[in-house]
Amino acid sequence: MLLTTAAFLKTCASAEGHVELGLADEAAAMLAALPPEFRNSKRVTALTITILMKQGEFLQASNLAEELALSEPDNVEHLLLVARCRFQAGKVVDALWWLQAYAQQCAHSPDYHYFRAECHAAVGDPEAAGCELRAAYDLEGRPHWDPPTRAGEEPVNVFFGAEGMTESL
Repeated sequence: MLLTTAAFLKTCASAEGHVELGLADEAAAMLAALPPEFRNSKRVTALTITILMKQGEFLQASNLAEELALSEPDNVEHLLLVARCRFQAGKVVDALWWLQAYAQQCAHSPDYHYFRAECHAAVGDPEAAGCELRAAYDLEGRPHWDPPTRAGEEPVNVFFGAEGMTESL
């Protein structure tokens, strides 16, 4: 079957629309009907990953995402996608190992550090999670968490009812 670039883009847009409407099986069928040279494109691979994730097939999505990430090792979004798929599949330690393996490429990304914090929290390591949150905040230029106070005002106690603490905002 001869397919033009315009027809390919139209098919991809239609498949994306089907996914947005929750019709993942129909979108997958549309992509499966494409000629092999188009099925192996990055756009179709990314769409297939999205479909697999919508279907709850996170390990399969992880494998495809890994192929995509390895084809572009400097693309932080693709590298993080692999870890997110593994995390969703319940493979949190695998997600952490993946993130550690690509720390050099991703170190400048706040999203990388936020996700590492989430993974560390999931495996029960709050100290490492806190370190990663601080790194993310530093990269974003955000101040570390401190309760906001106005000049001349006592800090608001978030633990209402504690002895000697204020309860008013």
